[in-house]
Amino acid sequence: MHSGSKKTILIASDDKTTTECILNIIDKEQFNAICLRKASEVLLNILDVDLDLLIIDTELSGISGIEAMPIIKKLRPNVPIIIVSSDNSFEVGQQIAELGIWSNLNKPIETDKLECFLSYVQMQSSTA
Repeated sequence: MHSGSKKTILIASDDKTTTECILNIIDKEQFNAICLRKASEVLLNILDVDLDLLIIDTELSGISGIEAMPIIKKLRPNVPIIIVSSDNSFEVGQQIAELGIWSNLNKPIETDKLECFLSYVQMQSSTA
């Protein structure tokens, strides 16, 4: 895939406000966005999608985003992952770091930080 192609972002959150905020920041001409509400949906779709970035909420229906991480990392070890969390405690930050997550965003969504991540992903060439 060359640098002019659209990148695919999977957004997993059962919080409609968070999803809408992320979608408003994403440039639709540069990115295709797939929105899911449950970690189980992410696990079912993760291998079927040519994914360039996963943005996943810690608070999902069923199992949490953090609980799903070891499985996601095993299935797609090279996909950059951003965790979204309303809990910015040291404990959650430590869990995210131990899982080897690319980065995290606090709620409400930090627009500037997300835009920087998206710029970085856009510059990367896709690797299969």
